[in-house]
Amino acid sequence: MLTTRELSSFPKNVRYQRVALADAENAIGPWKDAIGLLPPELKPDTAVSYLLYGPEDAGSTEPTKADYEAMEAWCDECEPTFAAIDAGLDRAALQFPETCGFGASWDSICELIIALRKISHARTIKASLLQRRGDLADATFELVKLYRMGELICNGDGLMVCYLTGSGIRNRALNTLLEITRSNQLNPATVELLHAESSRASQQPEGLAQACRVELFQFGLPWIEAVPTSDDIKPLVDHLIEHFYDSTLLSDLDETSDKVSQAIRDQRQSLRKRQLQRLVEGHACPYDRDETIRILVQATSRYIAWLEFVMRNPNSRWRHRLRDSVSKWHQARLPRVTGWPESLSPGFPFELFGDDEVAEAARKKFSCQSEGYPPNWRPLSDEEVVACSKGLRSVFNPVGKLLAVQQADFDASHLCFEHYRSLQTINRETARQF
Repeated sequence: MLTTRELSSFPKNVRYQRVALADAENAIGPWKDAIGLLPPELKPDTAVSYLLYGPEDAGSTEPTKADYEAMEAWCDECEPTFAAIDAGLDRAALQFPETCGFGASWDSICELIIALRKISHARTIKASLLQRRGDLADATFELVKLYRMGELICNGDGLMVCYLTGSGIRNRALNTLLEITRSNQLNPATVELLHAESSRASQQPEGLAQACRVELFQFGLPWIEAVPTSDDIKPLVDHLIEHFYDSTLLSDLDETSDKVSQAIRDQRQSLRKRQLQRLVEGHACPYDRDETIRILVQATSRYIAWLEFVMRNPNSRWRHRLRDSVSKWHQARLPRVTGWPESLSPGFPFELFGDDEVAEAARKKFSCQSEGYPPNWRPLSDEEVVACSKGLRSVFNPVGKLLAVQQADFDASHLCFEHYRSLQTINRETARQF
């Protein structure tokens, strides 16, 4: 683990110290109760998708009268769940359980997030049914509570997956609220409530920067620290394969999955491990822990600094024009390992890897190029791997750079920019209707 001295050397804007929220003030307690009260998911899925994602969704069909009646009955069953969620909304804040990389704590966070997302779907359906009946005031009230749920999740001291989930919930609520507001059919009391809510929400902290800090301390750093640092490259490669390289198949989602036998999967995994070992063997320092931590911390610090600079600017139009700059500025400063073959990178799909006929067919299938798949998808020969290995020997810490960039190579700034833009639009629309 990092020492106190090491932590104190980090830039101030990335330092994270968790201050435990008292159980009586934490919304997580009632929300766990809400999860236990949620009835089984509603069928048919296609009718549900219609209300959640709209008629343009490929997997949706317009609900029948019977579907709407089933949805009404199901929402009635969900009322105890909604009541428990509302009890959480009355709490001071939300704080997710602490995690430390992959493991049981990560699994519990994922289960929690998935369940809360299902509850948000249920409340969205309830609001849609109210809107369909013409009860716009009640629909607005439900959507405001849905927005507050997403807001708490975004600011809940959680990992990036928590922020992304909360952002999706609150943005869905805002999109529907904007649609209702523009209908000019709300009564004055509801318009006033919505204006007050948008004004209040605009002054609340944006959780993305804090999510970056939590992600760094509870996931990124433990992730990097667990990588073996011995001179023997075998433990290093074994760890990379187990923790950083995905061995699942895209074809698990379609009709071709039966063509990829376990023997083929084992063959691909063996080939990938053998080529990775050849790629890093003979390197004086394929992985340096301290340098990798420095790269990850500096990348996170730069991202937070630029994000907070843009979000502090009071000119919302100027802020909106700069939204793409955060991503471009961040991406341009990440240390890329140019000599590392793409087919041996952690993000290269296992579906497309290997020299077997099924992988070759998958490369052709998933390529959008009429003249064939990109050259960097082509399987490497042993001679090419050796040539790449020689080229990488002049690169200090190539494995560390690869892992640090994989962790830091993200950008969710467009979500917070769009969030504030939607809030300001609702604020202007409601102010106009006073």
